[in-house]
Amino acid sequence: MSGFPFMKNHFLSLAGASVLLTGLLTGCSSQTSEGPERYALSGHVKYDGKPVPRGTISFTPDNAKGNHGPATLAIIQDGEYRTSGSKGIIGGAMVVEISGSDGIPVELNGETMESGTELFSAYRMELELPEQSAQQDFEIPKHSN
Repeated sequence: MSGFPFMKNHFLSLAGASVLLTGLLTGCSSQTSEGPERYALSGHVKYDGKPVPRGTISFTPDNAKGNHGPATLAIIQDGEYRTSGSKGIIGGAMVVEISGSDGIPVELNGETMESGTELFSAYRMELELPEQSAQQDFEIPKHSN
């Protein structure tokens, strides 16, 4: 390879990319096999009887009730949310926090907020979720502003 320096650089780039890719794949596969089992959760989120256009919903194990593990965050889009099994809930006692907005982009201090105007203050509740894939719907009462 001494007569072709570009080949040496090309070989080193491929070798480096191979090592990086192997590390990422190994990291990804071990990450899903460690920790508690996680389950897919999906459902609908309504506010005042209507689907929440945009928002977030988080599921945090309730430490006060002896539930420990990773939290999960899902995006609410057109009144629906979904977590995947690998990034899902662990089940058991949870603290759920939901935020929602109207989904109409608004200009604020020269920046556009794609999520729009907040519909209600962060809504928080405690809930027992199954240790299996499931569906769970939420209804945010109108007085939650």
